[in-house]
Amino acid sequence: MPKNKKSVIITSDTAELQLVEHFLTEVFESYQIDPEMFGKVLVCLNEAVINSIMHGNKYDGEKMVRIECYTCNKYLYFRVIDEGEGFNFDDLQDPTCMENLKKESGRGIFIIRNFSDGIFFRDKGNIVEFKIERSGQN
Repeated sequence: MPKNKKSVIITSDTAELQLVEHFLTEVFESYQIDPEMFGKVLVCLNEAVINSIMHGNKYDGEKMVRIECYTCNKYLYFRVIDEGEGFNFDDLQDPTCMENLKKESGRGIFIIRNFSDGIFFRDKGNIVEFKIERSGQN
């Protein structure tokens, strides 16, 4: 059962990433998460938020990105929701394949997938969720 859900809403501007870091600091303090995990969680959260700003909302300042966090006994869960059209998450290309190495995009989800303990896509692809074990173990 989720505990103490927290959320923040930001505009579709990468300058808002400082608010994301502040939000995460509050989460870590409230849930008493090991500070050594902060960097790993921040990388995942920033990647998800940047994808929502760039690809989801296409930098439209009128569109918002909502970030939610809650915890259970074992995991810290994050949900990033944008107002974009979504994407076909079954059609993601592997950024480590030779033909994709020089492409500018496609690495964010790869990073989240490798740093987290699970990534999930909801709705039409405009909701990304990931979880990280509270102990910091992958």
